[in-house]
Order: sequence, then structure tokens, then C-alpha cells
Amino acid sequence: MQKKAQLSESLIWLYRFIMIIIIIGLLLFGIIRHNSLEYDVRPLEASLLANKLVACIEKNTLNESKIKECITLDQEIFLEISINKENKSEKNLSLGRQELKTYCEMKEKQIKMKHFPHCFNDNYLFFENETEKILSLHLAILKTEKNV
Repeated sequence: MQKKAQLSESLIWLYRFIMIIIIIGLLLFGIIRHNSLEYDVRPLEASLLANKLVACIEKNTLNESKIKECITLDQEIFLEISINKENKSEKNLSLGRQELKTYCEMKEKQIKMKHFPHCFNDNYLFFENETEKILSLHLAILKTEKNV
């Protein structure tokens, strides 16, 4: 009778060992899969940068030195700001790498490239001295090695 008990005890230990290995394997699979996913934060960065720019322009109007004080532009960002009044361009300002604007145009035309920048275009309506004006923002953020 003791041999049967030893056999069943060894089978239970084998079953437990296999269950522990399966649980550890599933945990490792979940952790590796979660950490290997790529998440692009450039749309969030563009949205935050646009909100910061609008707040800065509200306070200081369109002045290049004031805008550079409000935000930090690195080599992988292009910024184009234009203020239009009654469909006529009143003020324009471009900062950053100009070729990123070309990359955004290529992306819109669906030309294949390896690393496209994230392009953000938005218009804001505001009033200055009781006249209606439209603020157009065009942002391009490359940063493919840091944020993707």
C-alpha cells in the first residue's frame, strides 16, 4: 500500500511542478509582450506643444523671441505659425527644420518612407482688437528613435 501512496505523491508533485512552470511561462510571456509594444507619444507631444503655443501667442502675440522663451525647440521639430485676417495672411513664422514640412507633404501624398514625422495641423479662432483672426499651427515632430 505504501508504494501506491509514494507513486501518487510523486504524480502530485509532477503535476504541481508542471503547473508552476506553466504559470511562470505565462507571466514571462505577458511581461515580454507588454514591454515589447511600441507606443507613439508624438501625437500627445504635438497636442501639448500646440496648447502651449496658443497660450503663449495669446499673451505675447506672434514674436519669435517670446515663442522661443515659451517652448524649447530641438532639431527634430518644425513649427509654422500663421495669423490670417479675412483670408489674408497677416503674419507668418517658421521655426525648426524646414525639411520636416516637406516630409509632411510627402506623407499626405502617401509616398513611402521609412520614418515619417508626426504632422499636426490645427486652426484657432481668436479676437484681437475686436477683429476676428485665425491662428494656423503646423507642427512636425520627427523623434522616431526617442518616441516610437
